[in-house]
Amino acid sequence: MDNASIVAIAKGIKSAVVSKASDGLEAGTYNIDTLVRVKGTVTKGADFDQVQHMKVDQWGMIAVLLSKVNGITIEAVVNEINGIDPDRITAIKECAQSAMDRIKAPATSKTAGKVTTKLGFEVVHSHN
Repeated sequence: MDNASIVAIAKGIKSAVVSKASDGLEAGTYNIDTLVRVKGTVTKGADFDQVQHMKVDQWGMIAVLLSKVNGITIEAVVNEINGIDPDRITAIKECAQSAMDRIKAPATSKTAGKVTTKLGFEVVHSHN
């Protein structure tokens, strides 16, 4: 059996018709001997690049970074911040924002093209 036929049968089985048929089925065991004809089309779109946006919690990142340094280093950073020139803070914030922008930059990944079907199912023979 070719790939298009396998996809057609699988798509047909997953349809809402299955749910409706299951709801209408009485409890019990059924012997099935049915030949079905599947006719229609299967269309697969071209593969494409999909943008994946990275979301990074900035406060979480700061917490992880601070967990990597010792208490003396943290104290030194706090002391430096207390006496720092406001222009230097602006420059530091710009540098930090640039780093976050790079971390959060969108990346692309190959995504398989969407498969759509227009199918009809016909019982050719049923012997139940």
